[in-house]
Amino acid sequence: MPISEDSDQSDEYVEGQDWSPSHDKRKKHFHNASKVFLIIGKQSKDMDLLERTRELAASIRDGSGAVIYIDSAPLDGQNEHIDLQLQGDVDDVLGDILQEIDRSSGQMREPGLDISDDDMWCDLATAS
Repeated sequence: MPISEDSDQSDEYVEGQDWSPSHDKRKKHFHNASKVFLIIGKQSKDMDLLERTRELAASIRDGSGAVIYIDSAPLDGQNEHIDLQLQGDVDDVLGDILQEIDRSSGQMREPGLDISDDDMWCDLATAS
């Protein structure tokens, strides 16, 4: 099934098909539509997985999104692909996020404002 009506036949999803370079258009559409990339828990030391995480983070940031890392331990070393760390117990932080989403969903919002554009992320960062 095509991503959009203007997609050509080569962009159709085929079950079991990998995300090879010929599908860059679909990947870019998906990544640009994503506004928040949550990395939860300790990051893997596997270099291949870390590189893929950095690539995904870069594509989401290119689409004006943000990368948020949640863990109780502070980040080690350079992590330029992460925009914000919420340091605290993962379950507590995720619970706070879900509560804030529930609270925010009942409020009047500016038309076109997505929850990922909301100030709740700044509020959660200062509370953590």
